[in-house]
Amino acid sequence: FSCALVYYAVSYGAIYLGGNVYLNFFLVSLATVPSTLTATICMNKFGRRKAVAGGMFISAVASIISVAIPSDRSNTGYTVGRVIMAMACKYAILVSFNTIYIFSSELFPTSVRTIGMGTSSACARIGSFLALYVVWLIRIHALLPYSIVFVLCIVTGLICFKWLPETANKPTPESMEGVIEMMQMDDAVEQTVEVTEESLTKKDAVSI
Repeated sequence: FSCALVYYAVSYGAIYLGGNVYLNFFLVSLATVPSTLTATICMNKFGRRKAVAGGMFISAVASIISVAIPSDRSNTGYTVGRVIMAMACKYAILVSFNTIYIFSSELFPTSVRTIGMGTSSACARIGSFLALYVVWLIRIHALLPYSIVFVLCIVTGLICFKWLPETANKPTPESMEGVIEMMQMDDAVEQTVEVTEESLTKKDAVSI
């Protein structure tokens, strides 16, 4: 839902960035070209969860910077800044979007995978048409669309990073019990890493 809403909100909002409408739309769309390759590299190197959350957080940063840029469309510098931030936002959210299809298929257990993926796609379609209304809010206040994008990206990124298990290089769960076991294993790994880091810190302190 969040990925689709942010993606389409940035796409539809390109006409309100100032300057040439067609050039803005082309440049914002151009950001989609390298996103698939970046998503492939990131999900394999950093894992699915970090790739999705990272894309969300970068989109949030780009959107809040866009909000901070004055909405004076007659100023070329401001217009260029807004276009660049829109490109960065769309690029990052597409990294999350491309990764989340793999992540979702690995996260849902086999018994409900088709239903889960179908429901997720339906939620994405709801987000895509709600994006039109989010963009329309610029008529009420210029900062509203990207402020909503910022909040959505931050909240979704935190939920993904904090509560979803990592699925990379792990067997696909066959049932809900398998998902619970995956989450428990993920928590155990994180606790082990924390204990190891604390031990190394204490050893360094003693050696000093």
